[in-house]
Amino acid sequence: NHRSFGPLIRNWRDYGAIDRTSKVIAILVMIAAFALSWFMGLGWWILLTQALVLSASATFILSRPSGPGEKKARQRSP
Repeated sequence: NHRSFGPLIRNWRDYGAIDRTSKVIAILVMIAAFALSWFMGLGWWILLTQALVLSASATFILSRPSGPGEKKARQRSP
């Protein structure tokens, strides 16, 4: 019933969906975190590990439907 988080939680619980705005924000924060690490001069192995983890996370987020309509369309397509 929360005004801000309720719709996001219902969308995830009912459809396994993440809305487009949340996807964009998540990807931008991941890019910013990696850029900050790079500008701080962290070691290459830390950057590589971070890039792999962030890439896997981004892939998961982007592979989720954006809402109930998108999930139904995906189920109908061959």
